[in-house]
Formats: sequence, C-alpha cells, structure tokens
Amino acid sequence: MTKVKELKKKAVAIKPPNLKAIRFMLIGTAPLVQRPIVTARYKSDAEVYRSAEGWRGIPSNGLLQSAIGAMQLQGLKIRTVAGMFAVVPDGFDTLEGTALTRITRGVPRDSLEAGEKLGGGLFYDEGWEAKALIRFDADTFTPAEVVEIMRRAGEDVGVGLLRPDAHRFRKGEPDYSFGTFDAVPA
Repeated sequence: MTKVKELKKKAVAIKPPNLKAIRFMLIGTAPLVQRPIVTARYKSDAEVYRSAEGWRGIPSNGLLQSAIGAMQLQGLKIRTVAGMFAVVPDGFDTLEGTALTRITRGVPRDSLEAGEKLGGGLFYDEGWEAKALIRFDADTFTPAEVVEIMRRAGEDVGVGLLRPDAHRFRKGEPDYSFGTFDAVPA
C-alpha cells in the first residue's frame, strides 16, 4: 500500500484549543525607555506609541517577546509553545499600527538620561503601570505557570530599550536594568 493510501485511512483528530486568559497588572520596578524601531513616520517623540484615543502603550509584541525570553531562560523550546501564548492588545498605534498594551499610570517625558546614546525616546519613571491580558492554551500551560512566566519576564527580561535581556540582541552592549516590572494577576 502506498503512503498516500495509508494516510487517507488514518483519521486526523485536531483538538480545539483550550484558551484561557489572565489579566496582569504590570508595575514598573525600573524606568521604562521606549523608542520605535522605525522612527521615520514619527515627527516627534510625542507621537510614539499613541492610540487614536490618545492613550499611550507598550508594544504588545514586546511583552510577548519578554515572556518568550523568560521561557527560553527556563529551557523551553519556543517551537513547542508558539501560538500557545499571546498578549491581547488594547488598541493600535495610530502611525505604525503597532499592537499596544495600554499604560495606565505614568507620564512620559523626553529621555534625557538615555536620549544622548539612543537618539531620543520616551522615558517613564519607575512605578509606571499597565494592564496586560495574556491568553494561553490551558492544555499547554497551567495558570500558575503563566503567572511564573510573567513574573520572570518582568524580573529577568524586562520590556523596552535598555532592559536586562537586551544585550542578547546587541553583542558587546552591557547589561542594563530598565524596563523591569512586577507582574501581579489582577
């Protein structure tokens, strides 16, 4: 019998995802520094990561990459968990369409401390806050594991520029301590 005929005889059962969600309050334990990768469309830092409603946000993909970094630190293979973990955006940036997680506390200012080295950006003082909705497949992760992933993402990886984990992407750069946060289930 050919392989094609064998495959036709086998029934393929694809189980639907068992999606659950946990909302987290993210509380900045260090300042947050932001600057978009593509800055040509932004006329000033005042436009960076702003929704049509006027609120500011953290790129949702940045939070997802932070969580993935935390998973990698624990030895998880990302191919195994791809699509099983997501940050649900609150809205989108008006200029780039970047998915955003809303910053609920903190007023940005032009970055003077990091701006000279980075060429500008926004700076939020320690104590900034955001609420993030994390969607996950409960057949892959337990709620307790998701809480631990987000806790480690905040402590060990961070978000934004100059975060502790940023040296992995820019060889030769020192470790920084900006963008760290506590992740507390809300």
